[in-house]
Amino acid sequence: MSEAYYIRDWKERYEVTSDDREAKPDQYGRKKLRAGPLRYIRYPVAGHTVPIQDQRMKTTAESPSDFEAALCLWPKLLGLAGAQNKDYRGWVLTERQEPAVVDDLVLFTGIRPQTIARALELLAHADVGLIELRPFPPNSAEDCEILQDSAKALINDTENRTDTETETETKTDTDTDMKTGTTPSDSVISSRSLDESDRASKTEQNSDSGSGHLTVQGFAQILAVKLGLSPTDPEQVKRDLRCFMRVAADHIIPGHLGEPVEAAERCYAKAEQIANDPAVYQKDRAKVLVAWLKKELSKKGHQWGDRG
Repeated sequence: MSEAYYIRDWKERYEVTSDDREAKPDQYGRKKLRAGPLRYIRYPVAGHTVPIQDQRMKTTAESPSDFEAALCLWPKLLGLAGAQNKDYRGWVLTERQEPAVVDDLVLFTGIRPQTIARALELLAHADVGLIELRPFPPNSAEDCEILQDSAKALINDTENRTDTETETETKTDTDTDMKTGTTPSDSVISSRSLDESDRASKTEQNSDSGSGHLTVQGFAQILAVKLGLSPTDPEQVKRDLRCFMRVAADHIIPGHLGEPVEAAERCYAKAEQIANDPAVYQKDRAKVLVAWLKKELSKKGHQWGDRG
């Protein structure tokens, strides 16, 4: 996993809603946030005074030139962080949603690489704290907690539905809206299969034939972990988890790809390979995995969506 610069306190200071108003804490993570790149950055007006953050930069800088370089680079970093969709906003990334390194910033700003390097160091200094390096793609404990809430909500939602309602929605999500999901925590992997459904009976029937503790939800959540998907859109989380649950129920547990546990392990390995492929955008990982699964099923004489 690589690292990327992140604008500290991005949501509190700069995030906006879909109508370009200041985002409040209860709107974080909801569809109320602006989906596409921002049109402007909420930057406080200091008027004829020197902002505290600038004062800190000036006293921390080793030379006046370092301070001036940081002043020039800072608004550009804000612009790059705001030029992303809501899944990546706050991160200093390239147009390919990859970490922007010094060479990229030279291209975007025209500033010399040595100057940019010193400016980044000053902006990330503990006494300034405007940016910080974080693991990228984001897969932190905080992100896992976000997914944990989403996964639990999905499971609870499934329990409160009839089998027909759940199956219809899952089928629609699988066929028409395969988008990126999120990275769940191993702590939320459930040993329970879908109650009151034929998928539950399939799980039980195969548990004596080598499938062990493989479950519909467990498979889906582990697969999302391996893919390392972004945990920023709860609705997207649900779509991907439902799709992976369908894969488990219709293909993995029935043995369409061979012995269930071994087939699941092959899927996990493929997911990790996709996640580590720099040519595959994070937003496309789930779709790439599904395309691979369709080919594997075809080799075994099965079609996507076949049951039994």
